[in-house]
Amino acid sequence: MDFILQTTDWQGIIWALLAYVMVKELRAHGKEIFDDQVTPFDKDRLIRLAYTFVYPVVVLFHESGHALATILCGGVVKEFHYGFWIGYVVPVGNFTALQDLYITLAGNVVQIIIGFVFLLFALIARSPAMVALWTYSAIIAIAGTVIAYTMLSVLTGQGDWAMIYRTPEKSAFEIILVCHVILAAFTFYIINGKAPRLWFFKRLNPDWSVKLKELELDLAQNPSPDAYLRLAAHFVQARDFKSARKCFDAIQESQRDFRVLFLMAYVEDQENFPSKALEWCQKILDTNDDPLIQSQALCFYAGVLPKIPNQENPLAKARQYLDKAITLAPGYGDPLFYMVMNMIQAREFDAAQSLLERLNKDADNLSWSNPGLIEEVLPELNALKSMRKQKR
Repeated sequence: MDFILQTTDWQGIIWALLAYVMVKELRAHGKEIFDDQVTPFDKDRLIRLAYTFVYPVVVLFHESGHALATILCGGVVKEFHYGFWIGYVVPVGNFTALQDLYITLAGNVVQIIIGFVFLLFALIARSPAMVALWTYSAIIAIAGTVIAYTMLSVLTGQGDWAMIYRTPEKSAFEIILVCHVILAAFTFYIINGKAPRLWFFKRLNPDWSVKLKELELDLAQNPSPDAYLRLAAHFVQARDFKSARKCFDAIQESQRDFRVLFLMAYVEDQENFPSKALEWCQKILDTNDDPLIQSQALCFYAGVLPKIPNQENPLAKARQYLDKAITLAPGYGDPLFYMVMNMIQAREFDAAQSLLERLNKDADNLSWSNPGLIEEVLPELNALKSMRKQKR
């Protein structure tokens, strides 16, 4: 048997560089990544970890599936190419059309099975970080073949799925197509569905469920507008907007409360209804005279306004609201930070960097309505500097 195993190519060089960077990050931030709190930065690292170390293993099993099917169909594997993210097998033999289909389909079936195994690992994992890692790995494995590889095959006319759907075995074609559609729908559901997203959020934030029980008990004992508002805010944190809306419906009489109005505006914005979000925001401006609250509402208004379609110079209009917000809340960093975001969107990088440097220098001396923004100043400044350096 003339068998050739190929592993060293351009993919190996790129993988080695990415692996080196990933290992350095794990050494520097491993304890932070795998502690009990999964931050947005941790999620980013875990996704890259899945792509760098888990997905290459999936590819190896994918190609092994092709190779095993070739042997089981009485053929030989002339070449086995493993390239970390992309590989191929060259089978040789006198195969029937159905056997050709089995061989081509086998690697993808193995990859899908591995994806479901990863989902099982995510279900039984105890560490929030491992739940995230196995979930990301499962999505990458399943979506990698069911969606991404399929689209690549359709666009290029090459690859496994192009060969699968050119099979003369019509009965098999129909079964595969139905299964493919179901798997694609399932993949979209686990990524975007409310129940999977809420499950994922709860597993990554175990304290959230404990707090939810406390808030529900508090509401049962004291069904006041404040109790409903606290529960609504808790649901919003998990992006469970349907449950949050039920809380809002229960406190209609309190909808002059700026906290309710802010939450309603945020929910509408997150569910891609910017016009409705601006209506709630306008109610805050119309019903509250507190300069700080007005400043916060204007900042929010400026952030949502560019999302309204068919506008002329939306960023310039948004900046007018931010100018007013800065005037209403002198000494506060929030409107200045949002002004930076506006400048970056408008590609006014010099002005944005200058204002960010000022914010970074004076952050501790400024007041902040949202203290979380303080932690975003330095990363934004470094990202902006890095981007400008690369363009030069």
